[in-house]
Amino acid sequence: MGNITISKRITFMVIISIVALLLVGAVGLFVSNKQTNSIKQVKEDSLASIETLGEARQAYMELRVLVYTHLVNTDPATLESLETRLKETSSKIDSLLKKYETMISNAEDKKMLEADVELMGKYKDLMAGRTIALSRQNNKEGARDLIVKEGTALGANLRKALGDHM
Repeated sequence: MGNITISKRITFMVIISIVALLLVGAVGLFVSNKQTNSIKQVKEDSLASIETLGEARQAYMELRVLVYTHLVNTDPATLESLETRLKETSSKIDSLLKKYETMISNAEDKKMLEADVELMGKYKDLMAGRTIALSRQNNKEGARDLIVKEGTALGANLRKALGDHM
């Protein structure tokens, strides 16, 4: 080793430097590719899930407004139109929650969706079912009492469950 010339040492150092640079570049590409895949997963999975739950929450709010609008109207044509929109909104909620089933990421997510679906079912039964039936019979006071007694707490629980899930 004592006979290695300076030019051979310099050549050796250049080769080692190039190999080190290639290794650093390869590791950088690997990490970059891994991060890109993680970002894609967040974009495709997580954001789609949040968007779907957000749409379900928006449809739930539309359902509320339609019920309240039903309570302040007496015109049969308007009531019929509102009831049609209620059915459409209810179906939209069901399809959004069904769509979310395909996006479940883990056991906790599944449990939260089951709670959302259960609360939404109870809420729709109360508001689009029992409350609208009373309103349709022109028992507006009874419908409002039902909302106050059961709907307020149930609606708050549903909003919290959807918010926590998102």
